[in-house]
Amino acid sequence: MIGDSDEMSADSRIRPAWSWLSAIPSAWIGLIELTLGMATIASGFLASNVVTQHLPVMLASAVRYTIATLILLPILLLSGPIPRLSASSWRLLVGVALGGTLIFNSGLLYGLRYTTVVEAGIVTSTTPMLVGLFGLLFYRERLSRRSWGAIALATCGVVLVIAQPGVGDGADMGTVARVGGLLLILMAASGEAVFNVFGRRLPRTVSSVTASILTMAIAVVLFLPGAVFEVATGPPIPTDRDGWLAVVFLAAVPSAMGLLLWADGVRRVSLAVSGAVTALIPVFTSLFAVIFIGESLGPPELIGIAVIVVSLTLLARSSAREVRGLS
Repeated sequence: MIGDSDEMSADSRIRPAWSWLSAIPSAWIGLIELTLGMATIASGFLASNVVTQHLPVMLASAVRYTIATLILLPILLLSGPIPRLSASSWRLLVGVALGGTLIFNSGLLYGLRYTTVVEAGIVTSTTPMLVGLFGLLFYRERLSRRSWGAIALATCGVVLVIAQPGVGDGADMGTVARVGGLLLILMAASGEAVFNVFGRRLPRTVSSVTASILTMAIAVVLFLPGAVFEVATGPPIPTDRDGWLAVVFLAAVPSAMGLLLWADGVRRVSLAVSGAVTALIPVFTSLFAVIFIGESLGPPELIGIAVIVVSLTLLARSSAREVRGLS
């Protein structure tokens, strides 16, 4: 049995090891969480590409969010009593789930059938601009001229990509199909923007875990009608191992882990910063695609990545007055 003195000694050794975390400004913690969250979303692009090749979209998405809900459920039960949510909080959660799961994943999964992972990642760099537009449209959140300039700069990479012939597998696709695929990815980016804007409005009384698990539970309901239709009218449910492993990965990493990181990080930073960080999605997506599936990056893609990184740096600096700790 360990005595009280031993417990106090161990506690005194542990506390200094973690005390440095309290010295990190909240805004920086949020920025780190959002950056890691964008990396998990980018990894989901690769797994989503596998899903589109092997499984029905709606069925795979319903199973994905069911698994993610079950992963987070023990954490929610251990975190204490669940607060009663107001009607406005429920409306926000439905908006978050509608944008961040149904619209985003449907656009992404169907869009990846007609374009490449790299192109899809870069088109989502329109998300910062869309976050600014939706913030102004829904809540009249105004950004500074510098913020708008940096956001506009972050979208220039999209123009470079769309103006070029298809790259990789996309070079073999028809022009109409490719443009249609890019528009579907743009729809996904719009969903991600709604996800960001509405998520920042959730009250602090709704914890990150609660927000995450309720969002995914709502997502199951949203995808269920389409999943039932696919099962009832389509071919037998595929048993492809790679496709279902990709679904499990999507549930554990981009959904469970990524949503937790996002739900906490987005509350610590300004609208401008949370929008700008989404521009990292194409950076991580391009790097992962090159490393893991052998896609190539041409000069337009490399220039687009450089522009995104520069614009994010400029935006972080211009937001220093809004978010203490980012200067």
